[in-house]
Amino acid sequence: MNTYITHLDVHFNIDDLNYIKTTILEFHNSNRNNFLSKYNTGNTLHKPSLGYYVPLFKSTHTDRDVTSWVEFNSIPDDTVQIDTIKMNISDNLHQNLYIINPKSSFNNIFYDKLTRILDSIPVDFQKESTTASVQEFGYSMKFHTDAGVKSRIHINLNKDSLDYFYTSDGCYRMEYAKCYLFEASKTRHGFMSFQTEPRVHLIMDII
Repeated sequence: MNTYITHLDVHFNIDDLNYIKTTILEFHNSNRNNFLSKYNTGNTLHKPSLGYYVPLFKSTHTDRDVTSWVEFNSIPDDTVQIDTIKMNISDNLHQNLYIINPKSSFNNIFYDKLTRILDSIPVDFQKESTTASVQEFGYSMKFHTDAGVKSRIHINLNKDSLDYFYTSDGCYRMEYAKCYLFEASKTRHGFMSFQTEPRVHLIMDII
């Protein structure tokens, strides 16, 4: 039980979820070395592993009024568009968040399955904000509040994951193939990726 996280009663087609995850991980594995060569996590006390976000329709991060996001930048690359967000942790520390925009879209089968997943969610959200997160073992998101959105939808695509969100109300484990409404604007929160397989979530904004 967590004050800020609600499990939504929705059942997805497991084949659709697995196809989305497999496609995202194929993208990750094909580009991992390139991403690592350009990866600068900021000046956090503990350096997180590789982690980033993939917008599946369009980038919406610059439209968000998140108070801890203080700077947006881009990194030159021949194959993808790499944007970064400087997120302040304290007066002296910051973490860089990476947004990876594929220059060629995923195929029609991917988007057909993604649309079926999104159409099953029983609350209103901004479809164009749909993003896949990819975080390797040891990636940690430092504590912050997402004041630029009302809440977010999360779908965990990892089987048997140790997937914990940490909030001011304690920790909460997000289970495989379940859909959660997370009131990210109301609590400081963070997470760490513990599973060997990269942590893959679908994330949608309610604005």
